[in-house]
Order: sequence, then C-alpha cells, then structure tokens
Amino acid sequence: MKILDFFYEEELDFKNAIERKQEINSKNLIIKGARHSGKRSLLLSYLKNFDKKEILFLNFKDLRFKEDSLLFLDDFLKNKIIKIIIFYGVNENFTFN
Repeated sequence: MKILDFFYEEELDFKNAIERKQEINSKNLIIKGARHSGKRSLLLSYLKNFDKKEILFLNFKDLRFKEDSLLFLDDFLKNKIIKIIIFYGVNENFTFN
C-alpha cells in the first residue's frame, strides 16, 4: 500500500500541460494514441478541475509502480475522497479484476 500512498501524494506537473481543443466529458474513458500525441496533456488539463486530494494518478510506466499494489486499492480508497483514478501508461494486455 506504500506504493499507492506514494502516487497519491506525488505532485502532478501541470505547468507542461498544453490546453487541448478536445475535452474529456465521459465518466469512463480509454485514451489511445501515438507517443507524444498529447494524451497526458489532455489528462492534465482535465485534472486541473479537481483538488489534489481527489486524484489518484497511477503511472504504470514509472519504475516504482508495481501492478501487485492494485490488490490493495479497495482498502486504500476507503479513507480517501478520491473522485478520479487515472491508469496512465497501461500495457494493452492489462486486465483489472
């Protein structure tokens, strides 16, 4: 659960977020695209509307992230006010049960 705490407390870098013409207006969304096509900027632009304590941004590309930590996600969310969870950099073979 320490890994989930780390990503929950990590500051998101909004200064590099470029405003996009497209907006996110869906409760559940999968964003796919080529590298450096603006997926992260789109997400960060959307996340600016939330308080830091309402966001859990899990970066699967970060070497510190372990998929096994998702086994503790239910317990982790019990005492938090998280409104949005981002699974960023997920491999296309990923399954979440």
